[in-house]
Amino acid sequence: MQSKNIVQKLGIFIFSLGIAFVVYKVMAAWAGIHYLFILLLQFPTYTFAIILSLSITGYLFRFAAWQINLKYLGYQLPVFLSLQYYLAGYLFLPTPARAGLSVRAVYLREHNIPYPVSVTALLLERINDLIATVILSCLIIGQLDLRIILFITVFVGIVCLIRFKTKGISFNLEKIENRFRGNSTNSNIKNSPSNKQESQIKKIIKLLRSQTFIKSQLLVCLGFLLYGLNLYFALNILNANISPHEVIGTYAFSTIVGSFSFIPTGLGGAEAAMLFFLSVFKVQKNHSVAAIILSRLGTIWFVVALGAIATVLIIVRRKFIKS
Repeated sequence: MQSKNIVQKLGIFIFSLGIAFVVYKVMAAWAGIHYLFILLLQFPTYTFAIILSLSITGYLFRFAAWQINLKYLGYQLPVFLSLQYYLAGYLFLPTPARAGLSVRAVYLREHNIPYPVSVTALLLERINDLIATVILSCLIIGQLDLRIILFITVFVGIVCLIRFKTKGISFNLEKIENRFRGNSTNSNIKNSPSNKQESQIKKIIKLLRSQTFIKSQLLVCLGFLLYGLNLYFALNILNANISPHEVIGTYAFSTIVGSFSFIPTGLGGAEAAMLFFLSVFKVQKNHSVAAIILSRLGTIWFVVALGAIATVLIIVRRKFIKS
């Protein structure tokens, strides 16, 4: 069953690569492929080193938050081993709603960490991400015209309504509701799925009210801040007249928009939002496309490559232990 799920995820991953190729090719064609190629050649060699360094640091901040949440839930692994599992999840980052990250639960189960705990940790991570992007998005609210803010609000509201009216999403919500109710009609059974889920919910609520959550949230905010600086650094190399807080806010809000799309990793949605906001801030479309492509390669696709390396290390370690 697990092998079947992995094959399905790999199929979605390959499909996502195809989508990424089409999205970036369309963006390049829109900006002018030849001119875009010239712009990319203008980036100094050290640009890529700095972008990758910022990206790695950002993911390390988020990994530290993951460790804090996992420790709060009562479990802890050696740092290097936990980092391997954390990064390995990103191999399946190009899956709808980033569901592929749940592969971490499979790895953690090998160390007697129950699936409900792993799922709770993943949920806390998504909560951290959402709050961080919402906070950083506020950096551009004051810079936008009221009509643009109204348009964005209506657009996001419509997308949310359509998404949650989708049959698949409704089915998932119904499935979650059934799990909360439990399969047994006897509410006094302590080990029922309902009681287990409620205990996890209580842990989440308790964590959200604690100082521990503030620490993890701060780390995640720093992580997304560095991703935004990636984009700013690329634009700055191209002499784009835009401030750091405008770029960071643009990146954060575009991440939210991308997460509401039906496409894995928000491909297309996030890039379109970035192009829109950068055009509002009077950045040339050629510069915007070049910087966005470079930024996405240094954040999304770079960590996918790290996930592949971490997965290989896990496989090698398993074979070494068996032998």
